[in-house]
Amino acid sequence: MTATDRITSRDSENWPPVDQLFRLAQAYLDCSHHAFSAIVRSRLPRSFEHVRAAAHLFEQALEIFFKGAIMSATGEPVAGHNLHTLHNDFRSHYGDRFTFVSDIDAFSKWNPPWAHAEYTRYPFDKNGQKWPQPLFISLEYALSQTASLKHDFNMIVPEICSVTHDQTASEGLDDIAAGAEGLEP
Repeated sequence: MTATDRITSRDSENWPPVDQLFRLAQAYLDCSHHAFSAIVRSRLPRSFEHVRAAAHLFEQALEIFFKGAIMSATGEPVAGHNLHTLHNDFRSHYGDRFTFVSDIDAFSKWNPPWAHAEYTRYPFDKNGQKWPQPLFISLEYALSQTASLKHDFNMIVPEICSVTHDQTASEGLDDIAAGAEGLEP
């Protein structure tokens, strides 16, 4: 192993917390996009387990994005995993200021049959029971939504940072976006 093969947390541990959150959200989204792309192109198995894992990365990207945006507005860390609650909190701080290309509102709605971030992570509920209804995930739609959310992040994060005067997160995402563009999906 050479020094260039190693990636360490020291590369990012001194960044402001909001910057860390936005960069991590972008990383989860990039991984989700590449996983869905690989499944569509049969570079990964077309199994529901692989789709579920890619969907979890997408949900995680949304969660971390919301937490970064809320923390940027309040200066306080945000707890919880419920996308509906986080989305509402995001809207309470930013209103309808941002227009999303992705279906962020639909992804964030409360879905009673299963808890957010649990269905995509576990094959059964907390009681060991199978989930109450099957889920259908369109691969092409999921892939298009990862691209749309990437567009949203690239448009919205700099705006959020300009409101809070935190330019470091905005600049960091430019670096990440530039590097991710060169990756073969």
